Amino acid sequence: VFRTGGEWFALPGKLIQEVVDMGVIHSLPHRNSNILRGVVNVRGKLELCFSIGAVLGIERHGKAEKEDGRYISPERLVVASRGGERFVFPVSQVYGSFRYAEGMLQQVPVTVSGSRAAFTRGILCVEDLDVGLLNDRLLFEALMRSM
Repeated sequence: VFRTGGEWFALPGKLIQEVVDMGVIHSLPHRNSNILRGVVNVRGKLELCFSIGAVLGIERHGKAEKEDGRYISPERLVVASRGGERFVFPVSQVYGSFRYAEGMLQQVPVTVSGSRAAFTRGILCVEDLDVGLLNDRLLFEALMRSM
């Protein structure tokens, strides 16, 4: 479970390889993409860095007003893998992992529109947070198309 912009999202835990400190994102020459942000050094290896906020149509958001100790850390890079491809993306905060049963997944409200609705499988209530469970297949296909 992580926050990008002002909204909370989740991906299946089996896809997350690690969460690392935010590094410098180096831009790529002759590339002007909101989704492909550049490259970042993760443990000595250069990885492509994507903005899932851009895919989801979410505005950048400042730091959380209240830090209450429940979150692992603000501003981290999430390293995920799907189908043999690695994806790195910055997040505003990381909440951690949350176990859920399919019966806990609620429908996406009709007030959610655009890309967020298209990429969201459903809503989970995690403590006092409404978390959008992302459709990882659609999300990572969109990231691949942006390369």
